[in-house]
Amino acid sequence: MQFVDKILLIPLLLISSLIYGQSCPSKVNIGLNIMPLYAGTPELQIDFYPVKYVGISANCGYTYKAKRGLTKINDGAELHKLDGYYFKIGIKGRTLPKKNLYSPVLWAQLFYVGSNYKETGLPQGHLWEDRVDTVISGFVDGIALAAGVDIKTIRHFDIRVGFQIGYYNRSSYLGKSYLTYQPGFGSEAILLSNQLIIGIVYKFGSLKKRNSNSGYKRKF
Repeated sequence: MQFVDKILLIPLLLISSLIYGQSCPSKVNIGLNIMPLYAGTPELQIDFYPVKYVGISANCGYTYKAKRGLTKINDGAELHKLDGYYFKIGIKGRTLPKKNLYSPVLWAQLFYVGSNYKETGLPQGHLWEDRVDTVISGFVDGIALAAGVDIKTIRHFDIRVGFQIGYYNRSSYLGKSYLTYQPGFGSEAILLSNQLIIGIVYKFGSLKKRNSNSGYKRKF
C-alpha cells in the first residue's frame, strides 16, 4: 500500500506545481533556442524587464557546422566548414494575462545583430581539378525582428515558439547569396534571412508594486 501511495503522490505533486505557477510577471527570463542546433550551439536568450511590458534582450551563440541554407539547390559551390559567433541586443515587448495566469504570453522584439563568419570551401564556378579550398571571412551587422509566444508549463518554465526575420549586407559569397547561412540570422529566403525559435525558458524574479493605502506589497 505504501508503494501505491507513492505512485499516487507523483501526479498530485505535478498538479500542485501547475496550480502554483507564478502569480506576478517575471523580471528575468533565461532561455535556450534549440533550433540552431543543426548548425551550431543552442542560442542563449536573456530578457530583463525593469517594467512590466518592456524589457531589454540579449542573445548569443556560435556556428560550427557547414550549411548552404535550408534548400537543396546545386549552385556549383561546396561549403566544407563554417565558423562564426553572433550576438543580438535589442528591446522586447510582451503582453501579460490579467485573469488566467496560464494564458500564453505574446512577445515581439527588435534586435541589432552582429555576426562573425569564416567559410571554407570551393566557390561557385571552380574547376573540378582544382581542389584548393577558398577561405572568406568577415563581420556583418544588421537588424532582426522576432515575434512569438511563451506557453506556460510547470511553475517557472515556459515553452517558447517564435519566428525571426532579418536583414544584413554582405559582399562576398562562395556560391549563391540566397543559399547562405549567416550565423545569428539564419538561412536566406525571399530576400530576407529567417530562422525558427523553439525552446525552453526559465522565468524568475517578480515585479511588484506598493499599495499606497495599505503600505504592503501586493502581486499583480
